[in-house]
Amino acid sequence: MKIGKNISLSLSLAIAAVFAFPSAGNAVTLSTGPYPGKNLQKVEVVHYANAKPGAATTKTGGGYKLTGYKLGLGGNCYLNTSGVDEGAVSKFQAAVDTWDAATSAEIFGSVTSDSDAVYGDLDGKNSIVFDRYPTDGVIAVTAYWVDRSTRIVVEFDMMYNTYYQWGTVESNGTGVMDIQNIATHEFGHAFGLSDIYSSAYSHVTMYGYSNFGDIAKRTLDPQDVLGIQKIYGK
Repeated sequence: MKIGKNISLSLSLAIAAVFAFPSAGNAVTLSTGPYPGKNLQKVEVVHYANAKPGAATTKTGGGYKLTGYKLGLGGNCYLNTSGVDEGAVSKFQAAVDTWDAATSAEIFGSVTSDSDAVYGDLDGKNSIVFDRYPTDGVIAVTAYWVDRSTRIVVEFDMMYNTYYQWGTVESNGTGVMDIQNIATHEFGHAFGLSDIYSSAYSHVTMYGYSNFGDIAKRTLDPQDVLGIQKIYGK
């Protein structure tokens, strides 16, 4: 499985890290659509191939950091399979199941293919797409919409930038962004966990950097488990 544009990576880019920056939009109260009457705020977490100049290194205790939000339980996710190897579905499902296994709550349901899924539309569908992101250096972006009255995430979308090669280390070697590795980190955001940047926790899934060929984020460390259990229980 290999997804993305064929590019020549310099040594500096091959060892570059993924850096995440959250941004929040204005809250709006919807009169129509899938969430009528809800006051929702959109938050986006964008990952770059290099740390942005002046980016702060955030220290956190315990090896995890919470957003203060949680996902409404029992949802499903839809992967746009246009131009995507069908095997990608199983990698995203494995990422979901990794978090679900860490808590007795059933955080999420299934990941299925859907060629109509789109990124960024508040349409009642949690969507994943592979597409060319318009800003240079972006690896992936997760957007989620929060009900401000309940602090529940009602919907999220993810985009994985096809500027980069995507696949699995086992099949494609270490020159790709491993789908399951990055997806496990991204689902952490959707489920209520923030990035952490203290080098003391560079081994954990929610550490805010990742390299080409990295597969360490596929499995949770004790700090990740503590974080998810703080939100959904043991």
